[in-house]
Amino acid sequence: MDIVENPNSVTPDKQPWNILLARLEVVLHVLEDYGIDESLWDWYPILTELIIPSLFHQNPECRIVAIENVVLLYKMVGDDIKNIIGGLKELKINIKETITNKMLEIDNINKKNNDKQLESNYLKISNNSLKNSKLKTTNNNYDSIQEEDQEHDNDDPKSKSKNITKTSGFNSGGATGKSGGNGGNYQNLNATPKINNKPSNNSVTSNLLSPNVNPNTKSSSNSLYK
Repeated sequence: MDIVENPNSVTPDKQPWNILLARLEVVLHVLEDYGIDESLWDWYPILTELIIPSLFHQNPECRIVAIENVVLLYKMVGDDIKNIIGGLKELKINIKETITNKMLEIDNINKKNNDKQLESNYLKISNNSLKNSKLKTTNNNYDSIQEEDQEHDNDDPKSKSKNITKTSGFNSGGATGKSGGNGGNYQNLNATPKINNKPSNNSVTSNLLSPNVNPNTKSSSNSLYK
């Protein structure tokens, strides 16, 4: 990239601070706004030829922006940046510690986010398992009720035979004559009606009042009251 080219072969740590600071801020804004697109540009030469030499510049603002670039690259790339910075033996200890501490902060944030994500996934799995368990229990209860109803319908054949016999006898009570009184309101239309030959009180009264009966006849009167 053109931004890493050093005019007149002057390394970044020897360049004017305002020019170097502008170049570092451009890289920082590109990383913040667009990230790393390896199909368009490679982060490695920017790190090794521009950012790392800027860590040795005398101007503190250039060093601060260079540190921000290193930390942002670590957030995007990962351990490769940590290994490169860790291998810089000539880098001042305070600058290396600053970069290392910022990397540790990023690691802690990532760990917390991963823990939250794992906890969220665990809760989702637990809720789904609980829902499936309740649904399975409900289905089992429903199947059990269905089986009980089926067993009730498919009762013992002997018991079913008895029930059929009782029902048949109940329905034919009017026709048999013996259980006609137990037949309820059911009557057999084909049965021969019985004739009651016993005289009723009304017929006796009617005979007494009949003009054809001789009141002086004892045999008639006695026969009525026997």
